[in-house]
Amino acid sequence: MQRKELIVILVLAFVVVLAATVRLSRLPTRDSGTRRNGRSGRAVNRHFGSPANNEPSGDEPQLTLWPPPDDRLLPRDPTARRLFAAAETVAAEGLFDAATHVYARFLEKFPKEAAAGLARLRMAQCYTLTDRPAEAAEQYELFLQKTDDGRLRPMALVWSAESHLRIGKPAIARERLEEVVAKHSGSPFSDRAKVRLAGLDAPAGTSTPAPPKTPTP
Repeated sequence: MQRKELIVILVLAFVVVLAATVRLSRLPTRDSGTRRNGRSGRAVNRHFGSPANNEPSGDEPQLTLWPPPDDRLLPRDPTARRLFAAAETVAAEGLFDAATHVYARFLEKFPKEAAAGLARLRMAQCYTLTDRPAEAAEQYELFLQKTDDGRLRPMALVWSAESHLRIGKPAIARERLEEVVAKHSGSPFSDRAKVRLAGLDAPAGTSTPAPPKTPTP
């Protein structure tokens, strides 16, 4: 392992241990299945989730880091694998700002690894979770341009649409949602895309029902 990569991993390990120690010292009394967003304080799911966990509440969509990577998506190079695992650990601990930097480092060092697409998607998710829709939109778009993964694309399209709506670009959001409906009708994200499209078409001042729960694929 290169010296710089070892230093990065050691620093990240220290940050994770420190965050865990602080969390335990606070002895939370509420549901241990949720934690606070490291930047905004908004409650988010602490575990990797499925589309069924990502239901919006009112105007504030919720998101968990999904899907968990399988062996096909993990790096083969040992150094790359350790760096990617460090990023996943930091993100899983809710340190989303720190995680974006580690994923960016991974992409800089290993742009051709099979996990590069997932790393870019994770960066976008972390930006969403830290209420940074402009950066999230940029990363979702990069993922859609550079990665052709039928399993991940529908989710990226839906959350790209959410991010573009947040930054006042409804036309792009509509294009992304329409692609989900037209090309990924069997996806568990298709129903959500339909509801979001209905919301865009609804007259001002009217409300649309919450998207139905979607099954785990």
